[in-house]
Amino acid sequence: MTLILAYPAQAQNINLQNITPSAIMQKGQLELKLFNNLYTQRAFYNSESQKQDIGHQEWYFTSVNYALWGVNQWLNVGAEVWINHVNIATSPAQKRTAIGYVAPKLKIAPFKSIERFSITSTLLIPTAPDMQGGGQPSDPFLAFDNIIWINQVFYDQRLSPQWQVFFELSGWTYFKRPGATASSPFFRLPAKAILSWFPTHRITVYGLSELMTQLGKNFIDSYYFQAGPGLKYQLIPGKMEAEALYTNFLAGKSQGAGQTFNLGIRFVL
Repeated sequence: MTLILAYPAQAQNINLQNITPSAIMQKGQLELKLFNNLYTQRAFYNSESQKQDIGHQEWYFTSVNYALWGVNQWLNVGAEVWINHVNIATSPAQKRTAIGYVAPKLKIAPFKSIERFSITSTLLIPTAPDMQGGGQPSDPFLAFDNIIWINQVFYDQRLSPQWQVFFELSGWTYFKRPGATASSPFFRLPAKAILSWFPTHRITVYGLSELMTQLGKNFIDSYYFQAGPGLKYQLIPGKMEAEALYTNFLAGKSQGAGQTFNLGIRFVL
C-alpha cells in the first residue's frame, strides 16, 4: 500500500526518493518493505452514501510485508505476507489475529523506452480459516476469505528537482476460495495519485488520494474516496527509510467511514 523510477545507479549513489513503486530493482538488488495499516471506524456510508453511526469503535490492523529481488533490468520476483488483526469494541469485545495471506509477487518493466512505468502482479492466497467470520459470534470479520489476484500499473513523473507525481491503477479480482463462505467473485478498481515534495534529499512530504470502486450487479456496488498527508525520512541514506501516513475516508457508498494510521519501514540492499 505504500508508495514507492527506475534509474540504473551505483549502489553508493542510490537515493530512495528515486525508488518509487514504479521502480524496478536492478540485478542483485533486494527491497524489503514492512507497512503497517491501522483502520478504525465508528460509522459507515450506507447504500445512499449517507454516514451512519454504528454505536461502537472498530479497529482493523493489516501488516503487509514483502521482499523483491532484482533478477535483471526488467524483472523482479518476490513474496508477500499479510498479518491481520481485528478488535471490535462491543461487549464482550471481539478479537482475532491471523496470518491472513501469503503471495508470490512479480514485477516487470515492459517498455524499455519508459523508465518510470512498471506492472506488478500478486496472488494473495488465504491461509486462515473462515476469515469473514459468521461461524461463531466470537469470530468477527477479519479479511475477505477469497483468493485475490492484484494487478497494479505504476507510473511517475518528475515535475522538477523538488516535485514528483505518481499514479497507480489497479485491478483486484476476488475469486471464491474452495470450501469457504467467501462472497461470490467480484472486482475492485482502485485508482491512486500522489504528489511528492522533496525539501531535502532525505525528506519526502506527500499528499495521497485514492478512489476505489467495486463493480458488480449494479455496476458500481460500492466505492470510497480517501485522502491524507504522508512523510518519508531516510534514516540511512540510500539504505533505510521510515514512513508515516494518515488518511480519512471522505466519501463512500456501502463502505466504512473511518480513518487510517500507517507506519512503514523499507530497506534497499
